[in-house]
Amino acid sequence: RFRDEILAPAPAGPLKLFAYGSLLWKPAGEVRGGERAVARGWHRSFCFTVQRFRGTLERPGLMMALDRGGQCQGMVFEIAEPVAENLEALLRREMTILPAVNVPRWLWVRTEGGMSR
Repeated sequence: RFRDEILAPAPAGPLKLFAYGSLLWKPAGEVRGGERAVARGWHRSFCFTVQRFRGTLERPGLMMALDRGGQCQGMVFEIAEPVAENLEALLRREMTILPAVNVPRWLWVRTEGGMSR
């Protein structure tokens, strides 16, 4: 399963989510905490087109995601237990575009407490 592919290379410790945009005020699943964070080397951008939900084949809509370069400010949350179910909820919300163009990745972000992944 896709969820298992994401979890396989996960860093040790609690599973964390770097949230920006609507995930800040409406996270999918249950999360804990919240610490300001900056992802250097990434910025928010209308970087891919979408026919489903936001447009049509003739007039595709644009959707934001992280693109290389710059920096993006957001928050780091800890995905609460049960991690598998809460991660599944997040994936159902965020990974609705097929083929998947907004592939999850492990990023290093800077928080007040130091670097986090």
